[in-house]
Amino acid sequence: MKSSAMRRFFTCLLLILILPPSCFATEFPKQNRIPVDQAGQDEDSSTGEQVDYDHPSNILKFADYLYRTGDYRRAIAEYHRYLSLENSPNRVPVLEVKVSRHNCWLKIGDCHRQMGEVESAISAFQEVVKKGNTLAEKARYQIGTTYFLAADHQRSIAAFSELAGSTWTDSLRQEKAKLWIGINQLFLHQWDQAEDLFTALSKVEDIQPSYYRTLAKQGREMPRKRPILAAALSAGAPGAGRIYVGRPADFLTTLPAVILTGWLAYDGFRQSGVRSVKGWTFGTISGIFYLSNVYGSAITAQIHNRQTVDQFLQQIVLPE
Repeated sequence: MKSSAMRRFFTCLLLILILPPSCFATEFPKQNRIPVDQAGQDEDSSTGEQVDYDHPSNILKFADYLYRTGDYRRAIAEYHRYLSLENSPNRVPVLEVKVSRHNCWLKIGDCHRQMGEVESAISAFQEVVKKGNTLAEKARYQIGTTYFLAADHQRSIAAFSELAGSTWTDSLRQEKAKLWIGINQLFLHQWDQAEDLFTALSKVEDIQPSYYRTLAKQGREMPRKRPILAAALSAGAPGAGRIYVGRPADFLTTLPAVILTGWLAYDGFRQSGVRSVKGWTFGTISGIFYLSNVYGSAITAQIHNRQTVDQFLQQIVLPE
């Protein structure tokens, strides 16, 4: 009895080891199973038609999204892709609105500007200017501000001067262009010219010429260090010019260096006369220290003045 039960047990164990697992799996009816890919297709069809990502309106939407999120390089590519459809006959209905294409060029220019590519930005804005449309004046305005942000103030003045003198420009934009001319003059340290321009400007909407006129006056009257005086002080007392320009620590190194090398030169000449190698060596070193101290004080005064003005200009609130 026991041997019979044992034989059945080992027989079942052997079948389990030999037969594949699929023999023991439950087989569901085929009609109850839906392929995954077919389910996805049905879900897409239930939500509507398939999206045409090559349609101009969708390309433009995607480009605008990239532009808003700061992905400027890819936004430029998508805007150019949109503009390239201009010559496709089957795409004309969407591209008939010329303003949208001109706005694309403006945004392309701004993308280049945000990435510091000044010349590419100017070229994009020029595409709008060449069309002579209603956005041309806006493009000229952007050209002027782009040159300003690139610290090319002379070319910025030229661009805004052209805009201010245009007969097609409205009075508000002309006043803003003149305001930017004055701001560029501030950054060129042309205080008197800027003040005269701001005085002639009238207050229009958000333009506040009085604010910039005050800045021009402050810039002209800003206290500055005189390089000649700094050099003269250092010539009389080595290192004194550095104290004058606000760098007393330089005085503590300059004066001892000049005095020490001068004394060593004197000591050499006192011991060996005019043929003293020590005297001529340390005399030359002392002379170099002395002249460098005089020249360096004048240069330090100029650097101090430049830094003071730059800090002043960085606080200027620019118009929008």
